[in-house]
This record gives sequence, C-alpha cells and structure tokens, in this order.
Amino acid sequence: MSKILIVSCSTRPFFNNGQSKVIDILSKRLLSLNHEVAMCTFIPFNTQNYQNNYNGIDYYYIKPDTKNLILDFAKVHMSLSGYINHNHLDQFKKIINTYKPDIVNFHSIEGLGVNLVEYSVLQKIFTVVNVHDYYWISPHQFLLKANNNLYNDDEMSYEKWSIALGIWEDYIFEQTGKDITRFFEEKFEYTKSILNKANVVICPSSDIQSVYIKNGIKKIHVIPNPTADETLNNIQKKLEKNKQSKNEKCLVFGHLGGSDTIGKGVDIAIEAIKKIDKKYARLEIWGAYDEKTLLKETLNGLLVFYKSPILTIKSLYTFFKFYKDLISKIIKIPQFSYWPKFCNPAKVLSRFDYLIVSSRYRESYSLAASEAILNHIPVIASDKGGQTDFVIENVTGHLFKHGDSESLYSVIKRIIESNGNIHYNFDDKKNIINGETFVNRYLDLIHQVKSNKIS
Repeated sequence: MSKILIVSCSTRPFFNNGQSKVIDILSKRLLSLNHEVAMCTFIPFNTQNYQNNYNGIDYYYIKPDTKNLILDFAKVHMSLSGYINHNHLDQFKKIINTYKPDIVNFHSIEGLGVNLVEYSVLQKIFTVVNVHDYYWISPHQFLLKANNNLYNDDEMSYEKWSIALGIWEDYIFEQTGKDITRFFEEKFEYTKSILNKANVVICPSSDIQSVYIKNGIKKIHVIPNPTADETLNNIQKKLEKNKQSKNEKCLVFGHLGGSDTIGKGVDIAIEAIKKIDKKYARLEIWGAYDEKTLLKETLNGLLVFYKSPILTIKSLYTFFKFYKDLISKIIKIPQFSYWPKFCNPAKVLSRFDYLIVSSRYRESYSLAASEAILNHIPVIASDKGGQTDFVIENVTGHLFKHGDSESLYSVIKRIIESNGNIHYNFDDKKNIINGETFVNRYLDLIHQVKSNKIS
C-alpha cells in the first residue's frame, strides 16, 4: 500500500466546489483501499479554524505571509509569486520530511507554487499532477480574455495576452522587473517544463488534453472527473415524482451558476429563453443573487473573482453593474425564477427537464452536466469544453455554438417544437464514471507507469 500526499489549494471542509469534490472522492476511496492518505492545503486568510484531521485524513497547512494579507492573496492567485514561491516551498519541504510520502498528487495548486511540484520531482518522489483547468498554460485558468470572450484552441499568443491583461502591465513590472510578455513567456516555459518532468499528468477530458498537447505537454492522460455516489442516492425517485406533477407543456430549463455567474454565462441563457413564450418554457437560475446579498458578493468578488488589489474601483463597478442589470432582467421577465446559492446539484437537478451549460469560459469537464445525464436529464451545452466528451447530440442532449444565445435559442425552439419526440439514450454514459472507477483507473495508470508499461 502507498503513502499518498494530496496537495491542493481547494479542499473540504474549507471549500465545496468541483475541485474539492474530486479530491474528497479520491481521498476517501484511497483510504477504503487501505492506502495511507494525508492532505496538504493552503488557506489564504489568517484563521484559527484549522483542522489537523478531517474524515480520518491528517492535514498539513501551508500558510502565506500574513503581513500584507490582501496583497499576498492577490499575488499568489495571479501567480506573480504563485508559480515560484520560496516561502511556501520552505514549508512544503518540512511537510515532505515529516510525512515522507511515496506519491505526491498535485491537484489545484493556484497560489501554492509550481516550484513545489519541481521539488517533489527533484526528490525522486513519484509525482502525479491533475491539470483540472488551463492554469499551467494560460494567464487565466479558464482561458478568458478581459472582455469575457473565449480564446481559440491555438490562440496561445503572449502578445494577445498582453493586450487582454494590459491593466496588469505596470504591476507586473513593479513586482518582477519584467514586461508582461517576457513574464508570461518565462512563466509558461517553466510550468510546461515541470509538467513534462512529472511522472504522471492527468486531465478530465479529451478537450483539455488536446489544448495541452498543442502547447507542448508530451504525456497527458484522460481520466474523467468522478461523480459522487451520494449525489445519486434517491434522486431518481424525486425526479419521477416531480415530472408526474409538472405541467407537461411547460418545460423547465435549469442553469447552475454558482457565484461565478459572469463566467457561467447566465445572461446567454436568459437571452435565449426570453424569446420563448412563457407557456412553453421557463428558466430556473440557481446561484443568482438578490438585492440584499449583492453588495456583499460584490466585495467578495473583488478578492476572489478579480483577484487584484489594483482593480478595486473598476472591479467593484463592473461586478455590481453586471448583477444589478441581471437581477432587473430576471425580475421583469415572467419565465424566470432565481434561487440562492447551493452546494449540491443533486438537490436541484430533479426540478429540471433540461440543464443548460452556457459558460463563457471553457469548462474542463462540468460535473453538473455529468450528474444530470446520470439522472436522465438532457444537457444543452456549449460546443467548446470537456462536456463535449459526454453530451452527445440527440443522445444525451444537444450542443450549441459557444457563447451564441441565438444558437441556444434555436436548440430550445427545436426541443419545444418536437413535442417530446426526441428520444434520448441515457444508457450511453460515455466518459461519465463514479468514484470507484476513477480511483481504479488512477491506480492502474500509476502502476503501468511505475512498471514502465507506458510513459
């Protein structure tokens, strides 16, 4: 049995997102197979709520410099100190010497430092990296430009990044003494070289795999993100009960936006649905805001979404205005209803006839979409991103042109006009796996690499 250290900036119980869900499933399954597991995580704010053990797993903490808390938080997440962080590395060395792992698994490491991965490799510890997004090859981990449009597959131009992130130019020069183009060139040459030295690199979809290969990552293996078993418990019964009591003529389309509603493209879904008569379709938006929580979330967005102390005024205005306009639209249009933030998609999926995934940024997988399909809910998704591995046209759902509300409207209109005559096949669960399958593939891949059967 192996002694495994999982390193991630986003873990339970501090976060309840897709990253922490995958890590939670991985750690629990490894424990059930009698592997020894510990967690190394990063808490960006000074807090006394550290837990040394959670669900039977020992926790080790990397703490940032708290002398300038806000600035440090912004810097590590924008990777100005986050890709080579000597303070974090010194703490990581002590954790490695204390725990002495056989395997180090790096998951979401934004802010922790890529040099932690380099140290693991140099110590000849078997090193696994799960690239769950585009952090290693893009200045924005979800490939967004400043105007919220998507980068194309081959649009990895430092000059275009310079334009998109122009507001950072002076700040980067002040912190590093380098112009923005040189900074990103050096950063991504370094991060790509570290990925190519790791023993195993894993990603959740063929879509993200293809982008990494195009950008010089030689060996990268696809293991889809797992769906939590508890997500599926009893939901099918709720689903059938809801469908029997619903007005058959009016279809309910759901959108799960979380707190990142700009990136999740909820306004694209709104523009499409508002063209449909309210007798035939309505949209439930989960994760949207009411007026009372808007200001609080705006302030939070300054630190978390925009991640920059120098963008304060611009961020405040942009963030607040977007949601203010969004809420006004929703209130005025009868076929919309919006609901508070949520943690578990299983609690709301049973309300929907269809799930819409209209993200502006490129989803690396979309756990919500895979969970919907497992529960026989068709998914209408953008044609860019990892969800294209399992959202199959007229089989498990439909695809529309990325970022195009008119294309989304056409799909919804066709569904309504079909009058229920599109027959989906949810037995075709291609690239959707549970926790057991995920860990079996994970351990098998490690075994094959260790035994030199694959590289």
